[in-house]
Amino acid sequence: TMQSLPESAKHIADSAQEVLENAEKARQTTDETAAKISELSTHANRISEILETIRDIADRSDLLALNASLEATRAGEAGRAFSLVAAEMRRLAETVTDAVQVVKGLVSDVRGSGAESVVAIEDNRKLVESTTESSRQIGLVTHQQQAVTEQVSQSMRDIARVIRQSVSATQQTRTSAEILTKEAEMLAALVGRTGPD
Repeated sequence: TMQSLPESAKHIADSAQEVLENAEKARQTTDETAAKISELSTHANRISEILETIRDIADRSDLLALNASLEATRAGEAGRAFSLVAAEMRRLAETVTDAVQVVKGLVSDVRGSGAESVVAIEDNRKLVESTTESSRQIGLVTHQQQAVTEQVSQSMRDIARVIRQSVSATQQTRTSAEILTKEAEMLAALVGRTGPD
């Protein structure tokens, strides 16, 4: 059992090291993902700025189309074709304004998803850091356990050696006692034969 404990501790230490390496990879991936989301947020802000420019252009085009329509009306029959072009420009400006609103909604959704992703990534980062720290602690405790187990194993080997020496000494004592008993019996027999006569 004592010999199997260091092997088990080593297996646990190896597993903890593997978990630590995976956790560190996950942390790196989490950091890269956070950077990409930050980049998306920057792009979303830039798109919003561009949309404002497009909306301004559409508003100006609408105003120009209105002015052109008024001028076409003043021009009478000669401005009729110009009036048709002005009306088409107004429809185009309205279409662009509607499209800008749709894109703004999509950009807002992207920002919302980005914010939710940032929260999820932060939660994931905390989990990864906790896992990393736990893996380090497991590795540290397992290494300590290996050292203690090795010390216990050495103590058990020392105890076994002392027991073997004790058994050997006991056997020597028994052998010596048996020899002494035989010699005492022989001495008693000799004393009995040379008795009081």
